[in-house]
This record gives sequence, C-alpha cells and structure tokens, in this order.
Amino acid sequence: MPARHNRGEAPRFLPVSVPANQLHQFALIGASIELERIEAERDRILESFPELRQATVPLELVPEPAQVEEPQPAARPKAKRTITPAQRHVISRRMRAYWARRRKEREAEQKK
Repeated sequence: MPARHNRGEAPRFLPVSVPANQLHQFALIGASIELERIEAERDRILESFPELRQATVPLELVPEPAQVEEPQPAARPKAKRTITPAQRHVISRRMRAYWARRRKEREAEQKK
C-alpha cells in the first residue's frame, strides 16, 4: 500500500527524479480514470431520475431567489446604566457579608 503524504510534499512511492512530462502523463491517466468514475456515477443518477435528462431543470425544482430585505437602521446602543452611591453602598455591604460567610465556611471545613 502506498504511503500517504501531506500536501506540498512529493508522494513517497514515486522516485524523486520523475521528469515533468512523465508526471503530467501520470496526472492525465489519473484524471481520465476519475472522469470515467464520474461519468459512471452520472449514468447511475440518470437511471434513477430519468426526468433529469431534459436539457433544463424544471422551474419547480429551482428554488425561488431569496428576498432581499432593506437593511434596518442600526439600533442605538443602550445607555450605560449607572448606579447611585446609595445603591453602590448597599451592594458593597451585601458582598462583604457574602465573603465573610464564605470565609467562615471555608475555615470550618479546614478545621474538620
């Protein structure tokens, strides 16, 4: 089995000194094999869906073009909510109590 290679690197199963015209011939052979595979797949699809043999796709199968909506004007950014000094003081007291409770709980766990 040939070794896999990364893009940009030469495949490991080819000699390093392959002439450019021979490399082109290899690519041409590979491309023709791939084209035969694609054509065989096309034939299988057309056997399954004979209505696709028509020259154009029926309009029912073509999706409607997307309706383009007019861009809405950008919404104004909300004003930054400020808090009063009294509200800040209440929050500060609440957080001090919260952290004091957490410290006591942590100390109680460490004593166990």
